[in-house]
Amino acid sequence: MHDVKGDPKVKASSGNFRVWPVNNEHGKISNWHGRGEIFLESTDLAAASALAAKVSDRMPIANLAFSVSPKARAKQQQLMLAQAAHAFRERAKALTEALGFASYTIRNIELDGVATHYQPAPRMMAMSAPKAGAATPLEGGTETVTVSMRGSIFLHSAQK
Repeated sequence: MHDVKGDPKVKASSGNFRVWPVNNEHGKISNWHGRGEIFLESTDLAAASALAAKVSDRMPIANLAFSVSPKARAKQQQLMLAQAAHAFRERAKALTEALGFASYTIRNIELDGVATHYQPAPRMMAMSAPKAGAATPLEGGTETVTVSMRGSIFLHSAQK
């Protein structure tokens, strides 16, 4: 962790850590194997790439994932929420008119936001891993950010 903590552009945190014994031919523990994870998070791909390259001789990259930052996701979902609400109202109005009712009121609304991101397979990453010390090529991609709105309405007749 000491080697990855110095760059202010990259957030580093530890993940899972596991140690297990290796037995010799007589069933006795002859040595130990271990695996640890360090997560690097950054909006600066060049800084993350350089830091990953710096420690790649001791810690090969096993997994790489990109996602939209929480701030950018929230901003996009806020824009999409306004669009979804407008579409919901338009459909409710069209349904009300098509069925011959005078008006509607919203009974309930359910919102969901889902994100999917690209994550290369670990085997593909190992096969294409650069030599130690070489900058790890990182490139941003696309992510799907969605907002869905479901709801029900009360239909009101013109008569009271």
